[in-house]
Amino acid sequence: MSDLLSSLRSLLPQEYVRGQTTSCDDLEEATNYIKSLEASIKELEDKRNVLLNKSRSNNNQHAGEIGSSSTSINDNYVTIHTFPRRLEIEISVKHEGGDGFPLSKLLKQVSLVEGINVVNCLTSKGDERWKCIIHCDLVNDQPTTDFSELQQRLASEISSSVA
Repeated sequence: MSDLLSSLRSLLPQEYVRGQTTSCDDLEEATNYIKSLEASIKELEDKRNVLLNKSRSNNNQHAGEIGSSSTSINDNYVTIHTFPRRLEIEISVKHEGGDGFPLSKLLKQVSLVEGINVVNCLTSKGDERWKCIIHCDLVNDQPTTDFSELQQRLASEISSSVA
């Protein structure tokens, strides 16, 4: 057993090894190190997903599109495409066999924004992703409006429903 603990201790970075310690201390430090690695992996995955989403967004420009912005949380995406007098909200959520989340909550968030009328909503569910596209008309014909607050509210709603 002491050989195994000694081997484990030798694998830990220097900042997790503190002089003479008990076996319990060594196991606790190994656990802390593993948790820090998991947090680093999660952070890097989130950064990668944001970059991938931006890349997808740039490669998939729609004809007549004025602007586009994306938000990614935990491998879930909300992208808003702005066109003259209309808006397209693209939502992609990773699911693991569950029912996903209530679409009505997302539609309610969209309908709360003044000057937006929901025209239709298309949904599909694949093996690992649930996708939704919400088409909206802009009543005030102001395509330069910043929809980042709406985007954040939708991303937060997805995050709280899927968690």
